[in-house]
Amino acid sequence: MWRSRPCLARSVICLLLLGLLTFLLNLLGSELLSVGPRDVQITVMGDDFIDSPGGGPHRKQPVYLPPEGEKSGPPIVVWWTPFTGDRRVERKCTDGACLFTHSRTEQNNSRTKAFMYYGTDIDWRDLPLPRRRDQFWALLHEESPKNNWILASEDGISLFNLTATCSRYSDYPLTTQFLHKLAWLETPVEVETSRKSSEGLGLVMYLQSDCNPPSDRDSYVQELMKYVTIDSYGKCLHNKDLPGHLVDPLTFSSKEILSLVSKYKFTLAFENARCHDYITEKFWRPLYAGSVPIVLGSPSIKDWAPTNHSVIVADDFSSPKALAEYLHYLDENDKEYEKYLEYKRTGITSPLLLGHMHVRKWVVDYIEEGINFIDGFECHVCDQIHRRLRLQSEGLDPLPLIASGAHYNCLHPRPALKGDGEHSDWMELVSEGARDELSYWRYVARCSARKGRALRDSLAGGGTNDSVALALYDACHGVVVE
Repeated sequence: MWRSRPCLARSVICLLLLGLLTFLLNLLGSELLSVGPRDVQITVMGDDFIDSPGGGPHRKQPVYLPPEGEKSGPPIVVWWTPFTGDRRVERKCTDGACLFTHSRTEQNNSRTKAFMYYGTDIDWRDLPLPRRRDQFWALLHEESPKNNWILASEDGISLFNLTATCSRYSDYPLTTQFLHKLAWLETPVEVETSRKSSEGLGLVMYLQSDCNPPSDRDSYVQELMKYVTIDSYGKCLHNKDLPGHLVDPLTFSSKEILSLVSKYKFTLAFENARCHDYITEKFWRPLYAGSVPIVLGSPSIKDWAPTNHSVIVADDFSSPKALAEYLHYLDENDKEYEKYLEYKRTGITSPLLLGHMHVRKWVVDYIEEGINFIDGFECHVCDQIHRRLRLQSEGLDPLPLIASGAHYNCLHPRPALKGDGEHSDWMELVSEGARDELSYWRYVARCSARKGRALRDSLAGGGTNDSVALALYDACHGVVVE
């Protein structure tokens, strides 16, 4: 009995301490949550970045977010096609803060001022309709139109108010999404000219595993192979093996691949579609490695080249045979060949490339300080929302923001080959399989243009997802591709 008293005393003390702790927690909670406990239902670690000229990521801080449906707080931006790992985060930008969320339950919240879409994942039969005039639609699409041809039509792209695409005319251009920095391009040449394309290597390197795309590049390469030695390491027109650990396309930007590229005098930089300013690692990789890129893709690629004599454009030649003759000429004349690499010594002179990189606020990776282009575009959208709200508060009517065809700027699929004098038609130069693939892409492009027009007309009339689905179903009847 006496032994139980210390236990009883300890129990009383514990109860007193528990009561004191509860009192302190309630007191602290009342300070943090002055408007009631329901205001904090979700606590996240927010990726707080300020989109400012100074750039640089800021310290991550815990952000206490209001529950879904709350009518007060910063503007809401809904990722209609979720693309980031942040399911619900408040981001501080230059002109103010916005709450970014994946939750579609916020669709009709008066605070919701924008919907963001990732182009590849858009389902045109599943949109936040009916569309409100006070809400922006913002498109992020760094890919080619191969993934969503409706965006390549004037009517399709005009559904959006703000864009982040490969085009220089986009609201938030992503043209250099694969270029780390300018100094990266000026890396000294690793392999001397006399040692390039030697020791059993071909004159030209081709590394591609996405075969028969809308650009019809493989038809061109197959014809070029008749006149010049091309080592094709990827799945397309494969004739040379990579080491086993480099077969995965995810390794194609590795140091080992870059070292392999440096051993070739020329590298094919053939894109999967022809879009102005659509430039991938296929272009930047040989420039870094000191191999001269041969380009098929962007009609305006020379604007982005380090100098006006640093790349070879396939379309500048009447045929693959004519291009091959020029490559053989350069192979036999080292001084002429090395003129294409002078930018490594004298520096970059392209006004567009220099200007773009000077104002670019995002970085390609996190090796250096900065934000990625996804966070950057989110803040661009947020800032546009705050500017619009500010104008409206001043009694002004903001000018409408509508994307035009220049915001994506892609061309209709066409044959990569032209009649060469011996053949009157491109169809005589390519395989039946390649003809079928190109015909398919030409059909997709024409059908998508009609779908874009149907979408525009349906939404302009206050369409619902059901009416949009019906319009899309009817759009392609009668489409013919010659």
